[in-house]
Amino acid sequence: MPEDRPRGGGPAGGTAPVRVLVWWVVAAVIIVILWPVFFF
Repeated sequence: MPEDRPRGGGPAGGTAPVRVLVWWVVAAVIIVILWPVFFF
């Protein structure tokens, strides 16, 4: 009987690095928006 959710480290495509990149972009956008607020 095949498993519904096979064991392992997630999908074979490897979406984890993409998710990390998205978080870095979000953090950069927040920093760029808040930088003038605090320093100007």
